[in-house]
Amino acid sequence: DDESYKVLSYDISADYFGDVYVVGTFTGGFSAPLDAGGTLSVSGSLTNKPFGFLIKLNGNNGKALWVKVFDTSSSNANHTVHTVATTLNINSDKIYISGHYSNGNLLIPGVTTPVSAGSNWDIFVASYDYDGNFLNHSLGNGDNVDAPLNSAVDNDDNFFLIGEYISDDLTFGSVGVSNSTSTYDAYLAKFSPNLTPVWILGVGNDVYTDRFYDVAIDLNNDIIVVGTLSTGADVNPLGSSITLTPKVTRPTLPLKSSFLGKYDQSGNFIDGFILANATNTNGEHYFTGVG
Repeated sequence: DDESYKVLSYDISADYFGDVYVVGTFTGGFSAPLDAGGTLSVSGSLTNKPFGFLIKLNGNNGKALWVKVFDTSSSNANHTVHTVATTLNINSDKIYISGHYSNGNLLIPGVTTPVSAGSNWDIFVASYDYDGNFLNHSLGNGDNVDAPLNSAVDNDDNFFLIGEYISDDLTFGSVGVSNSTSTYDAYLAKFSPNLTPVWILGVGNDVYTDRFYDVAIDLNNDIIVVGTLSTGADVNPLGSSITLTPKVTRPTLPLKSSFLGKYDQSGNFIDGFILANATNTNGEHYFTGVG
């Protein structure tokens, strides 16, 4: 297959003024009509490698206002921007993005020094203002494949990131989480408004892959996550251990179940449930999202 020119969009968010932010990955290049007239042409330093992008579109006409490319100077690099979230406070104009980088250095727009990467997936998060000016960034490192899957911002501009990791240790700055199993665990990480890591928690069991798929903030500023968890997973790793029993009784427990949970601003489990109403042979049932 010829993948010299391919664009994939992974997430979208809008600000208070109705403008839209889209993130994803592209190979080769792409173009878009500019709001100011003419055409915006986007390309990476290599024609056959994927690069992440963040583009802002005018909410009234869909035309491009600016774009950021997460480039590399390494011939084997693989970089993607997975998530984007905008602040809820109208007095704060921040855009938070997250992605993965591997097999080569990462050039974050606004960061002078390239970020080095190993052969496995590492995680980056970055913030920009509505004009595209760089604000802050943070990195998540491990010894295996780790990925962000979704994100949210609370009323105080704290940033929350969810995903999966299989590294023995996944660290963001001075906070980290371990995984002693041979399968993926789910994680939820909190960052301050300037992207300083605050805490990270990992949830999983050495039975099946565990993932958090979506995250949202409720009216009390609590964090709601949905995903799939292995039977017996501890959902309160930062406090006293808590395991949940499926709401739907089955003759035998499934390998994994759908999970909806609420956490407070310190990462403590407040409430939640797992659902094991099987729709296939693995006893899997998926939530589509939370909002």
